[in-house]
Amino acid sequence: IRLGKGGGGDRPIYTKGTEELTRTRKLSVTLLSAIVSIVVAVQMSSSVSAAGVKGRFAGAEMSGTEVRPGPGDPDGSGEVVIRLVPPRGEGSKWSACAHITYEGIQDPIRVRVHEGSKGKVGPVKMTVPVKEIDEGVAFSCNRGFSERLINKVRRHERRYYAEAENSEFPDGAIRG
Repeated sequence: IRLGKGGGGDRPIYTKGTEELTRTRKLSVTLLSAIVSIVVAVQMSSSVSAAGVKGRFAGAEMSGTEVRPGPGDPDGSGEVVIRLVPPRGEGSKWSACAHITYEGIQDPIRVRVHEGSKGKVGPVKMTVPVKEIDEGVAFSCNRGFSERLINKVRRHERRYYAEAENSEFPDGAIRG
């Protein structure tokens, strides 16, 4: 990459081989990227909570080699973020939302939160069926979790882990 002098208007600001990107084109690309980021953020937040209620986040790196008792997908990896969303009205229950990025596995069909520490196998405490998938990214929410369970997870989050499951590895493709 060779940097140019910049300048005004449509003069090149850098060149790469014979391709030139002008200041105007760079501004257009930057603006388009910003708009796409805002739209995605708004869609995700409205999927999670239309009222804009703040939730608690927990995240983890995931790997197929971490699945116990196994086997998980040896080529699989990813990251998961679980958001715990408070009830939005009297008598309603808590929600859990899962946002997972992954590679080296088939598309997940659900994310499950288990009680159990690293390397241990534990009972399922929350299930979030995956509803939205787009090239290595999956997102979904599920309602109906008790405040008691949510408080246990919040107080002792290191005692819980998440697994992404798919049709090839129904007992866990990746874990973290």
